Amino acid sequence: MRIILTGAGGFLGREVARELRARGHVVAGLVRHADQCVGPQDFVCDFLRLDTCAAQIRAFAPDVLIHCAWSGVPVATRDLLR
Repeated sequence: MRIILTGAGGFLGREVARELRARGHVVAGLVRHADQCVGPQDFVCDFLRLDTCAAQIRAFAPDVLIHCAWSGVPVATRDLLR
């Protein structure tokens, strides 16, 4: 399966990408900044600049999108970490 993974450079996204690849899927990562991704990538796209990689996404022709991106720690969780 061809999978687009948002948040591919994050804590969860990196592990999800590794597991998907181990199961034989082709994974393309969307990250906040292209230098965040660790490990092999079919392509990495900075999702803050999707205009620069829309053609790559269309050409990749994903079957599935898995959304692991998160903008930050929610207030309630942040309070627990203090």
